[in-house]
Amino acid sequence: MKTKNKTRAAKPLQAKQPDAAVIQRNSRVSLTDQLNEILRRELTKFKPGDRFYTDREVCRRYGVSPPVARTVLARLAAEGLIRREISKGTFVEKPRPAGAASPAARRIAVFCPMTGYCPHSAAVQGIEEVCRTEGFDVLIRPNRQEGAPVDAADMASLLKAALKNVDGVIWVGSILEELQKWPAALAAMARRLVTVNIFARTGQITSVARDDAVSAFILAGHMIECGFRRIGYIGGVLQRTSAAERYAGVVRALRENGIDYDAPWIVPYADGMVEEAGRAAISRLIAEKNIPEALICVTDRMAVAVAAELQASGCKIPGDVALAAFDNSPAAEQSRPPLTSIDSRFPETGRMAARLLLDQLNGATTPGALHRIPGRLVIRDSTGIRNIS
Repeated sequence: MKTKNKTRAAKPLQAKQPDAAVIQRNSRVSLTDQLNEILRRELTKFKPGDRFYTDREVCRRYGVSPPVARTVLARLAAEGLIRREISKGTFVEKPRPAGAASPAARRIAVFCPMTGYCPHSAAVQGIEEVCRTEGFDVLIRPNRQEGAPVDAADMASLLKAALKNVDGVIWVGSILEELQKWPAALAAMARRLVTVNIFARTGQITSVARDDAVSAFILAGHMIECGFRRIGYIGGVLQRTSAAERYAGVVRALRENGIDYDAPWIVPYADGMVEEAGRAAISRLIAEKNIPEALICVTDRMAVAVAAELQASGCKIPGDVALAAFDNSPAAEQSRPPLTSIDSRFPETGRMAARLLLDQLNGATTPGALHRIPGRLVIRDSTGIRNIS
């Protein structure tokens, strides 16, 4: 009995649907817009409170660069679709009802020096980088106390007015200053405030400050590593925290290396304007024929003035005297020879201040800590070594 060979009809091939979650590199739609649509669809798969993708996970999952990922996540955060907590992660927010108004823009105000050469304002670069990534607008306000000691009462008044319209404030001081009296009005604003270069050791306010003592120790250590033993120092007004810390750091380095730190060329206090004080101090040493083989000045401005006096007297830099200072200002690079100096790393300071403030606003941390950032040694020709560390 013959059996019929039954053949199954082949099923028609179905065209493979393109994966909607794949970034199309050859599309006319920008990567940012593509990723924005993809993540919005992904959000529908999550419940409010669920952990969402981090920047790194977005980059790995969709093959985009960190700037693209940050831009889109910041946009979603600004619309209230996700919540980003720097120390914890990214979380899905509860969707707003249809027709509900968009949340008010989240804003951070930054008070900072804005006239003349103000290296401290470089902190704004770091602040903006972090805040904008997290969906915050940054409003820049002038600091009325540029170059002068902080008036805490005036500061409190300005902050009180600003905090009516913004989520938080970062106050960038023009000088490193420790406030001996911290008004209760400022302490009451602590969760919404972080200061840069202004601090109280009582721990009431979160502060980020450069570490001048460690920076000076690094700079003096560089001089010692270069083989110098007769190392001089011309300082600033010791009532200023920065000047006192720089002097202490230099003395510590000399003392720990068995070098005389009470020599006549150690001038911890120089009265008057920085340039005039430097000229007066070095002129006295020149007249006494008691010039050290290496000299550290409290600022680049002073070092430039000191260099002019030394060169006018016939001294060669670095042949006769090696010279170094603090701040890594444009004057240091433009000096002849270019000046070895300590860079205060203000962009990094700004980034740290912004992260700390956003953590406080999210309730992740409590205010009150003092965070110190050591400077970076920038080596130039004035100490006889031609490279940058």
